[in-house]
Amino acid sequence: MKRSMSTVSRLPAERAGEVWHYDPKAVGVRLRRIRIVMGKRDKDPPSHYTQEEMADLFGIDQRHYSTFENRGSKPNAAVLTGIKNKFDVTSDWVLFGDSGDVVSKIANALEAVTSEEIDLTRKKRRKTKKSKAPA
Repeated sequence: MKRSMSTVSRLPAERAGEVWHYDPKAVGVRLRRIRIVMGKRDKDPPSHYTQEEMADLFGIDQRHYSTFENRGSKPNAAVLTGIKNKFDVTSDWVLFGDSGDVVSKIANALEAVTSEEIDLTRKKRRKTKKSKAPA
């Protein structure tokens, strides 16, 4: 069976017959959800990471990280490993949305974040930046 670059056979072996489809927009949404929902849970009050902070965590430029969320670029293995280690999510979930190996509570929390909540967070951040801008 010939596979395109956008499909990958699932592992382990009992799922080998299934095929996953890589959806760049969905990957961007999942990365944004990780950044906003999982954020700095150890802080009081908890807050989300900025794209720049995420980029710093993985040793890449903010513009490079932004391409994952906004332009559908596929994160490389080093970034996926960093996300896995920092946020306890699998690469399968990041790339394909499979939450079989992710703790259900985390997966449900991430899936519960709506696009409207993400947009609201962006609007609040823009207002904060505008109010802090020098006059």
